[in-house]
Amino acid sequence: MKLLIPGKTFLVGEYAVLVGGKAPGVATEPYFVTDFSQQHMTTVHENSAAGLLLKSIGQTELEINSVINSYGFGGFGQSTAEFIATWFHNHTVHDTDVPTFLKNIFNQYRELFDINSDLKKIKPSGADLITQLLGKVTYFDPEVIHSKSLNWIFPELEFDIISTGIKVATHDHLASLNLKSLEPLCEMTENVLSAYLSVNQNNFLAAMKQWSLKLIDLDLQHNHSLDLKQLLEKCPEVILAKPNGALGADTITVFYQSANKNQVREYLKNNNILYVTGSDSLSRGAHYVD
Repeated sequence: MKLLIPGKTFLVGEYAVLVGGKAPGVATEPYFVTDFSQQHMTTVHENSAAGLLLKSIGQTELEINSVINSYGFGGFGQSTAEFIATWFHNHTVHDTDVPTFLKNIFNQYRELFDINSDLKKIKPSGADLITQLLGKVTYFDPEVIHSKSLNWIFPELEFDIISTGIKVATHDHLASLNLKSLEPLCEMTENVLSAYLSVNQNNFLAAMKQWSLKLIDLDLQHNHSLDLKQLLEKCPEVILAKPNGALGADTITVFYQSANKNQVREYLKNNNILYVTGSDSLSRGAHYVD
């Protein structure tokens, strides 16, 4: 039996969630894939979520069924996918009890990092986890039972997610953050969510732009990503290019009118910018297939 786990990308909120904020994320294909019927194993780092989970249940061999990264790039949630695969391999999930399941896996995931002060510095928000479990456009709420999976609601607006080709040391970055400076981002995320839930495309894009500018003001954007953002926004059909992940270094989400998809894709190709996934590849959450 295979477990398919979508990739994740924050629309906004990757820093707000670190100080108790909400966030909208998207789950996309291609999937991370693990086959529990095969015995192809991978060793995980002892301080990864999967490694900490294995140690918490008394396993000394930090090996899991290999999780195939169909993306070929970082930034889409492989470490969290490895945790999900490990958790599913050691637990039984009942569809009729989804709220309890979400609460249990979310709390256990975060509590794994409470073992010592060094791990607490890199304690994840759990937003990645919930996005990859719920799928599509995930409304993440730190009161996790209120999180939900939504559809993409703007028929005339699409987005592509491109890889930057670089990766920063996320754990080191998280440990160095001044969390107090991130608190104003919670309200900005609420503005994005409010516009989305009220199906107001103009307000949604305006709030997204404000978020992106605020991260630049806070010096939370990698120079390479800023250069790539500027290049993308030189395309007349691109409305907004928003860097994602730690320092915006992993990926960039490119928003455009649906009618302009061909022109945008041609621009990406002509500038050797790698399209990876997007709104036409939204996926359901983690699930089994035969």
